[in-house]
Amino acid sequence: FPEDSMHRKLARSTAMLTLQDQIEVRYDGSVRLSPLVSTLGVKRNLCAGERFEEQPVPGFCSGFLIAPDLLMTAGHCLGQAGESLESVRNFCQEDVWVLFDYGYAQQPTDPVKEIEILPYENSYKCEDVVAMRREHACGHDFVILRLDRPVEGRAPLALRGAGELEVGTELFSIGHPSGLPKKKK
Repeated sequence: FPEDSMHRKLARSTAMLTLQDQIEVRYDGSVRLSPLVSTLGVKRNLCAGERFEEQPVPGFCSGFLIAPDLLMTAGHCLGQAGESLESVRNFCQEDVWVLFDYGYAQQPTDPVKEIEILPYENSYKCEDVVAMRREHACGHDFVILRLDRPVEGRAPLALRGAGELEVGTELFSIGHPSGLPKKKK
């Protein structure tokens, strides 16, 4: 997709959630993947040569900006059903990091080395849990996280507040399935 395409703009506002033990915060505030991060092949016991098997998978969920310092993700990403807001808040503050632009611009020759370091401006610590709702029977399953500082240069995404999609509407997704890096087409 061209640099100014809608897909690329939306992708800039999506992020990967990872845990503290999957990264190392460097002296300049940048984040380096921990040398202990598993590849998809190791984590899922894939055969050699399977697609993406050599790529690192430090993430556990995807999220997207809804305000300059707020990120929304699925509620089940940060806790179990019935878990208290305080427990989820503690987990978030102690362990959760949000990384933007974790992905490849082109097919990598060295999947680990080419994505090893993310600059400070792409790395955020979870500061608080603003809202949480996990009512699976009703379809409500979200958590809103406050980041440690406003995200600059990325537009918050709008949520559809009403209406339904028409049958046949084309859809696409942007994120980090299985903790994999985003792929830029």
